[in-house]
Amino acid sequence: MPLLLQGSFPYDVRTLRALCADLPTHRDAAALLEEANASPVQGSWSDIERIVARCDGDLPDGVRLARTAHERAEIRDCTSRTQPENRIALAGEVGPRTPIASSSDFVPPFGATFGVATPLAAQVGMTDLTPLESDIARLDQDESRALCASCHDHLADSGVTLTYVDTERWLVCVNESLDVFTERPNAIVGELFRPNLPRGRDGRRVERWMNELQMLLHQHPLNAARATLGRPPINAVWLWGFGRDTETMVKVRDDHLRALRAGDPTAWHSAWSRCIGDMLDSDDMILGDTLPRVRIQRRASASLPRLLRRWRSKPALAQALLSLHTRFTA
Repeated sequence: MPLLLQGSFPYDVRTLRALCADLPTHRDAAALLEEANASPVQGSWSDIERIVARCDGDLPDGVRLARTAHERAEIRDCTSRTQPENRIALAGEVGPRTPIASSSDFVPPFGATFGVATPLAAQVGMTDLTPLESDIARLDQDESRALCASCHDHLADSGVTLTYVDTERWLVCVNESLDVFTERPNAIVGELFRPNLPRGRDGRRVERWMNELQMLLHQHPLNAARATLGRPPINAVWLWGFGRDTETMVKVRDDHLRALRAGDPTAWHSAWSRCIGDMLDSDDMILGDTLPRVRIQRRASASLPRLLRRWRSKPALAQALLSLHTRFTA
């Protein structure tokens, strides 16, 4: 399974050296980095995820979330009242609920598109918004349900429905196909909204829905209640993941990135300890900071060289990372 390690490879060499100062050796992971094929990559994290997952469209998280919701056997109609032939039962909190026999009954409605809506607290700047970490937002389940219902009511006449699944994810269903490319919300925390807005033929439509929900949330009474508790307003909803499902699963880890944003070297070291097993099981990895930088792919090796490597001294992970930095930083 391809592995994306966001925040694992800072571009600034001084930052990397400081983080590597007390990094555990992790010699097996270091040897993997030194012996595999390494090549530079460009684009956003979602761009590279689409490449390694062989997506011909957007990220497939919407249809996967729909399947998860369906398996919970709490269902609702999430398609247009004007298209009864496309009606489908899915998990949610809005509308009537009826048990489903099995998850194998799940069939996406013809012509419809699933996506994910993530409610965000964002810092307001002069001309743009900057999303904050979810633990800063501190959105609880009751608040998320209430906001989801309000946003659902607002977009229903546009043929867009929102269904609560969990605190940070609402299922989106649009009654037509969309040509759009979006970014994962965890990868844009601390970044400006505008450079990361949806792209593609229908990107402006999705952006318009996001703008409408932003205006709705600006005056929502729940945010006034949050202000009295000293909590930041939930003032944006990020819409993303409108692609079809793919056979290739990709594992995305943002442990390092969260540690970098928090300025916590200990957490960054712990992130490496947690991901070593995934690294050793993966033949295709992407390392980077706020953007992907290097692709690591195992090369097929003969048995004799592999035997000789067992007796050779393995490098430390810090050494391997600094060596990569020298190779791939102009």
